[in-house]
Amino acid sequence: MKYPILLLALLGLTATPLQSATHQQVGSGPREMNPCGATLLELDPLTEYWERVWAAEYKDFTPAEVAHFLEKKKIGRADITGVRVFRSDQHKDYAVVGYFLFQSTLDGEPLVSVNCILTMNRAPGMIFLPESFQELMGATYEEIGQ
Repeated sequence: MKYPILLLALLGLTATPLQSATHQQVGSGPREMNPCGATLLELDPLTEYWERVWAAEYKDFTPAEVAHFLEKKKIGRADITGVRVFRSDQHKDYAVVGYFLFQSTLDGEPLVSVNCILTMNRAPGMIFLPESFQELMGATYEEIGQ
């Protein structure tokens, strides 16, 4: 029962006032203001949510660990720039999210630069028990990201 609740919590992250904020462009109707599609599909607000609501800590994978994770999970996307794992004393398992960098420029200058969460099978993350995480990564939570 805990897994569906945790996944619902991850999916429920998109229910924020900012997510429904739209703007009007003449002739085109409402449009999302967030390039990730929803505010909490951005890495920073998702991280803040986990820290505030679940008192979670997190670690980012090293580039080698990102490559290992993507290979083991058979995620064939070259645009993934990072993987973050969240751990909380309130949950036995870990939440793992992959993210990619969305950038747009104007006249050659960066205009928007944001890390967007990769959704897989309509879920913004994966859930791992500590044992399966260690088996997948060949390292414990304490050993990764160093």
